[in-house]
Amino acid sequence: MSQKRAKISSIETLQKFHLNLHSLSEDTLSVLDRVNNEVTKRLRYLEHDLAGKWRKEHFKWKQKLRDANREISSSRTSAGKIAAEQLKRQAKFKIRECEEKLQHISHWLKRAQNELPLPQSRLLKLKTFIVNDVDKARILLKEYFEKLREYTEIKGKDQ
Repeated sequence: MSQKRAKISSIETLQKFHLNLHSLSEDTLSVLDRVNNEVTKRLRYLEHDLAGKWRKEHFKWKQKLRDANREISSSRTSAGKIAAEQLKRQAKFKIRECEEKLQHISHWLKRAQNELPLPQSRLLKLKTFIVNDVDKARILLKEYFEKLREYTEIKGKDQ
C-alpha cells in the first residue's frame, strides 16, 4: 500500500469522515446481508422449487408413456393406435427433456456446493472486518477529533 498521508484541514472534516465511515459500515453490512439472502433464496429455489417441478413433470410424462403403451396394445382401431403412438413419442421426448433439466439442476447444485462456500466465507471475513476493524478505526477517529477539539478549545482560551 502507498504511504500517503491524509491532509486534514479541519476537525469538522475529520468528524465528517468519521460519520461517513460509520455510514459505510452500516451500508456495507446491509448489502452483504442482502447478497447472502439472495444466494440462499436462489439455491433454495433451485434445489426445491425447480427440481420439484421437473420431478413432477417427469413423473407425469412417465405415467403418460405407460398409458400410451397400454393404449397401443389394447386399441382396436388404427386411429387409436396412431394417437397413442404420437402420445408415446411426445412422452419420450418430454421424459428426456425432464431428465436433462434434472441433470442440469443436479450439476448446478454440486457446483454451488463447491463454489459458494468460498464466497460465503469471504462474505463472513468481510463482515468481520467491517464490524471489528472499521469500527475500531471509527472509534479511534472519534477519539482523535475529540482530543483535537479539546486542544483547539484550550488553545483558543490561551490566546
